[in-house]
Amino acid sequence: MLSGRDRFKLQQESLSHKRSALKLRREGRIEEAEAEFELAKALETQLEELAAHDAAKSSAKGAEPVDDVHVDDLLDPQLLSALKAIGLEDASPLAQSPEKPEPAKLHISKSDSSSQEKSQLEERIKAEKVKAVNLKRAGKQAEALDALRRAKMLEKKLNSLTP
Repeated sequence: MLSGRDRFKLQQESLSHKRSALKLRREGRIEEAEAEFELAKALETQLEELAAHDAAKSSAKGAEPVDDVHVDDLLDPQLLSALKAIGLEDASPLAQSPEKPEPAKLHISKSDSSSQEKSQLEERIKAEKVKAVNLKRAGKQAEALDALRRAKMLEKKLNSLTP
């Protein structure tokens, strides 16, 4: 199984070969550029094969709950500092569970409703960011990026509500 650091090193090496290929191509050294590019492609293929192997290995284990890793991660000081950095002051396990917002009452004034909507949006933003951090820790980069994109969209919506 390939660690995140090793995967990153391979990605960086591939990127380095691609940059070198571009530089060589600009200099008119086409054959050398193609050789560099082939090296980069070979590294990317190796990364994909390792990722597929890791995925097959994890699916062969069976449906293992991710929650047990989640609990261990809550005690990780790096993760706690990351959660604080995204706005969660209380990074306890209870703060991790998403709270369901109460339905708005009919007699609430418009300004109260607006402030309640803003606070709900802020909670959803925090929840998406926490989800992104947890997905990243679990090695699910694409899903983590999706969660961050959703958080950014919610932040834009929140900013449009703020006068």
